Amino acid sequence: MADINLPDQNGFEFIRNLKSEEKYRHIPVIILSADATAPSIKRAVEAGAVDYLVKPFKAEELVKRVEKLVGSVKKEDRYPELKDLLKKEVNRARRGNVNISLILAHCEGKIAGEISKIAEKIRGKLRDIDTVFEINENTLALVLPVTGREGAEVVVKKIQGELRGSWRYAISTYPDNGQDEEELINFAKESLMKGESNSSQEDDKEKEEK
Repeated sequence: MADINLPDQNGFEFIRNLKSEEKYRHIPVIILSADATAPSIKRAVEAGAVDYLVKPFKAEELVKRVEKLVGSVKKEDRYPELKDLLKKEVNRARRGNVNISLILAHCEGKIAGEISKIAEKIRGKLRDIDTVFEINENTLALVLPVTGREGAEVVVKKIQGELRGSWRYAISTYPDNGQDEEELINFAKESLMKGESNSSQEDDKEKEEK
């Protein structure tokens, strides 16, 4: 998390400097600022921030934003298991000098009890070497060996027809978007958050125009 007004540099410069470092470029950043103007929010997103929280704010709201970003600590979240699976696949991809892609699919609405059925339906549309992994009651992960971004985009289009409701998708591909399993997951999570932030800003803009 960072403020816009910082000693010696502003928050935008801080984010750009952070993202320029290879080992830090996948760390998601939230801007906390009293500046709620549209230009500042736009600059923050362009610099690499994934969310923007206006001061003053309640602690509950901050916790909510962070949980959306990094995943809550609820027992049903299975990111550690996904990380173990991805680690093995990334090692295979590294040895074979091939791509591997991760897709995160997140539903905005409640689909409790249905995620397993949805996962099973998607498995029937994919190859035997692909894996559909249930992260929690609203999120699925698709691990696609020997698949670049273009192939992953084709998969997203294929499964969109199988998913009812409001879904968001994010793709991360080895080695372009990450050198290991943690970087791939963080890149995909960050992409999901950026999509959510952009959608929220568009909704606010539509409300203002009305």
